[in-house]
Amino acid sequence: MVHIQNQFYSKTLTPHPGSARLLKVLFLTLIGLFTVTSSFAQAKAKLEIKDNWYYINGEKFFIKALGYEIGARPGQHPYDGKRADDLDL
Repeated sequence: MVHIQNQFYSKTLTPHPGSARLLKVLFLTLIGLFTVTSSFAQAKAKLEIKDNWYYINGEKFFIKALGYEIGARPGQHPYDGKRADDLDL
């Protein structure tokens, strides 16, 4: 229920009893259609690994990434040597 009021006009609006069900059915139908059509629109990529390189659809692909290891400091390998357990992380 919505009440609209200003200095010239005052009215209370009540929704139709079946409108909530209609909106729910419409929303679920739109979600279903979006799910079905989006799965058809996705292209299928062929992923291969050759000579330690990734190939996507036959083309060499390089992944730029940044790694993070909470147990290592810059210049250290996280699994080499003794680990400092007293670090305040």
